[in-house]
Amino acid sequence: MKNVAIIALVCTALCSGCATVESRPEIPSETPPTAMEESPNSPNFETQNLSHRWTADPGISLESVELQAVRAFQESEDFYYSSGSVHPTYSGFIDAAPYNVAETTEAFPRTGTIHNHVIDVSTLTDRIGRDVTRVTFCEDRSNIAEPTQNTWTVRDPGSSITVIIVTRTDSPIVVPTLDLSTRTAHPNWNTLQGWAIEQSVDFDDWFFDISDPLDQNLVDYCTNMLRRSEPLAFPGDILTTAPEVEPFTPGWPTALDTTTG
Repeated sequence: MKNVAIIALVCTALCSGCATVESRPEIPSETPPTAMEESPNSPNFETQNLSHRWTADPGISLESVELQAVRAFQESEDFYYSSGSVHPTYSGFIDAAPYNVAETTEAFPRTGTIHNHVIDVSTLTDRIGRDVTRVTFCEDRSNIAEPTQNTWTVRDPGSSITVIIVTRTDSPIVVPTLDLSTRTAHPNWNTLQGWAIEQSVDFDDWFFDISDPLDQNLVDYCTNMLRRSEPLAFPGDILTTAPEVEPFTPGWPTALDTTTG
């Protein structure tokens, strides 16, 4: 379904640089928008069946422009492959994606909520000397399933690692004035303008290579330490009720203008 290959490597020990996580990070106490709420330029009802909840390790801001770009790309990619159409994706997805985005593609419908937890944000230097940002997060798909007539089939539960590089392009990024008190399920500005996205596909890239113990450590952190305590089901299991579409968290603040910078 996804352009990013998913691997689950089980190791008996974690290297010393990785923190231990006992349970899923606490969800912020503020009331986020529900998955059914619509922002002024919301995609459409297709996104109402699939929501995203983002959390992060201490010291990592989900509201930085780099993290907003990563979040917008990842949510758009999930909507794209779930719906089989570019229509539900956010503004800028087609230009920022590291692959050709067709108007339509094979659909892999999913219902429920994807939990993403950001565990590392690093500044690297690419091959031509530019500063780039590497964002590593654990993608927990335990609470989604494929709608199949009047039932739902579990396809890909569990937690795996996703690694994305964001690089500034020659185009200015959009830095709007934000109303932080009014949050919606989808951004109402182009969070991807001015950014290029690169994904780690086989985890042997210049920016992420599992032969490096530190990168292997991050894989172990996702696959071993951040698993949901009660997985929804096993692959192929048939559910008689749909997985819950939880509220989007933290959601998106409302842009009051479209200033570029």
